[in-house]
Amino acid sequence: MDLKNGAITVGEVLAHPGARDILRAYFPQAADNALLLGMARSWTLNRVLRQAGGQVDGERVRQLREELERL
Repeated sequence: MDLKNGAITVGEVLAHPGARDILRAYFPQAADNALLLGMARSWTLNRVLRQAGGQVDGERVRQLREELERL
C-alpha cells in the first residue's frame, strides 16, 4: 500500500480490508469507536499518529507503517 509519505487519509487506509485489520490490531480501542473513526477518516495517517503520540511509541509506529506498506 502506498502511504503517500503518511499523507494517505485514514479513510483510504480503512477502505483496504487488510489495512483495517492491521489498524484494529494497533489501535483496538479506537477501532470500535464509531465517532472517533468518523472524525478521523479525513485525517492523514501522519496526523493520527501525531495525535496518538504518548500512547504509541516510535518503534510501534515504524512497525505499523511497515505492515501497511507491505499490503
